[in-house]
Amino acid sequence: MKGIKSLLLRLVYVVLFLLLLNYAADSLLVSKWLATPVLTLESGRSTATWPLRMDPVLGWALAPPPEAAWAMSKEFEMIGSGVGARWLPAALDMGPPLKLLILGDESTFGPGIPLDNTYAGWIKRATERAMSERTVAVGNAAVPGYDALQMYLLFRKLLVLKPHLALFCFSGGQLLRAGDSEDLKRPYGLDRALRKELFYRPGLTQAIYLGLGRITGGREVRGVEWEVSRGRVRDDSLEEFQKVIERIIGTAHDARITLALTSLSLPESHRSVLERLCRREDVAYFDGDMALVSRLSELRGEEEDQERKIVDQRTSKEVEKMRAEAGENKAFAWWVKGYLRPAVEPVFASRYFFDSRLLPSTLGHRILGAAAAEMIDEQDLFSWRHRVLK
Repeated sequence: MKGIKSLLLRLVYVVLFLLLLNYAADSLLVSKWLATPVLTLESGRSTATWPLRMDPVLGWALAPPPEAAWAMSKEFEMIGSGVGARWLPAALDMGPPLKLLILGDESTFGPGIPLDNTYAGWIKRATERAMSERTVAVGNAAVPGYDALQMYLLFRKLLVLKPHLALFCFSGGQLLRAGDSEDLKRPYGLDRALRKELFYRPGLTQAIYLGLGRITGGREVRGVEWEVSRGRVRDDSLEEFQKVIERIIGTAHDARITLALTSLSLPESHRSVLERLCRREDVAYFDGDMALVSRLSELRGEEEDQERKIVDQRTSKEVEKMRAEAGENKAFAWWVKGYLRPAVEPVFASRYFFDSRLLPSTLGHRILGAAAAEMIDEQDLFSWRHRVLK
């Protein structure tokens, strides 16, 4: 009996030691030094000109920006799980804020657009106007190059934030390779990724991985690039995509987090699966493409009125030059016709909503933010009923 008690006591000591060690490791995961790779020139970074670091489960993740980049640093925050996100903070004098977590790829990150002018910022402002007694903290956890599986794995890491509402935006990047670099290795398959995540879940394991990478001079991940080209199109399993979406819905339900899903330039085969699952599982969904379609006719009418005023004041040569510069974006017609619905073709040819890389413009972000905020308000997604009575 004494031997058994002695063994049990030793096991208790070992467990306590491991718990203390893991607690110390968790505190290390918020260290910028540990999560900062050896930075290269800015020209070698992703489309979003943001440094990325290697991650054993996600493939890559946001790294803390250089201290000199104050405009980026003031938005960035390390999360206790060892990953980073950009934040639009809540007001400090209005009590506990509502927390909105947004996940996506470049279309959500908004390369070249200030964070508060991405649709995350428009959602925050519109929601606070509609709920004047509450303030909203928005975490934009979008990462360049991510597909649905990476978004889901990141979501699992960010559950520690206990958001009231999580919004996922799936886009055309689902069908594109992230880049040409050998360092860009996306997780392959949900089941395999979850097994790998299980191994790297302890804070100590993650800290050791990051520490070894830092000590051995690991450089930032380079080559993540948003480019809609035939060479970048990759095979993607609809069955795997459906499995990931089902896991996102199930994980949010288990964590009592209200969920909203949206799509923007998502290939129609995938968009149909997404919409069907949202309808089946009673999950809030809005079609980003159609939100833009509804505004296109209004904008064209406004443009014609404005153009008539300009034509009256300029020479014929100036008018011809103006119209040539404002021509439709036809470079991606093969993508639109091959993967998207005919009903949304005019949107992707329009210079209003997308830039020369087929990424949302500032106006595109504003319209998407308005559509998302309207859905949040109409369906009362921040209500306690959605979190408790599920």
